[in-house]
Amino acid sequence: MIDDLDRRKLFNEDLQLHRDPAFHSFEVGLGHAISYAQIAVKWAFILNGGALVALPTVTAKLTTLEAAKCSAMWFVLGLICIALCCVVTYWNFLKMSAVYRNEGIRVSWELADSYYGNDENKKENTKNITELNKCIEYDNKQIGITMWLSLIFGIFSYVAFIVGSLLLLS
Repeated sequence: MIDDLDRRKLFNEDLQLHRDPAFHSFEVGLGHAISYAQIAVKWAFILNGGALVALPTVTAKLTTLEAAKCSAMWFVLGLICIALCCVVTYWNFLKMSAVYRNEGIRVSWELADSYYGNDENKKENTKNITELNKCIEYDNKQIGITMWLSLIFGIFSYVAFIVGSLLLLS
């Protein structure tokens, strides 16, 4: 028979073995994803914002006032798109963090059941785990949607810069 101290030690070892590596991998991957996203967003702001700031100087020498207005519209649209990209990406990372937190909680409950659970506790934890799985499933759907929305907004921001630049050159 296992006494409470041994059971607690085994429980903590199982938590470290099954839950902690997933959390660590998630944190490392998330850090890299955030770094790359920050670089892309900064460049989109710099390109569209810089083009908008430089527009009066360029238009005085190159093109008509109408072309300048069209280009400015595209550059502003690019800034709006990249701002939306930031908001949607932020939401994506929040949902991703919630999924991994909930998965960690689920693993903790499952391990607690296997080490400490009696029939009444297992019933309650099974109900809680089912609800947690529904939350995880819902959040995973939102992660997919926000990932694609963020990508679309980011790409369109670059497209807006290119279109605005081409309008100035024409």
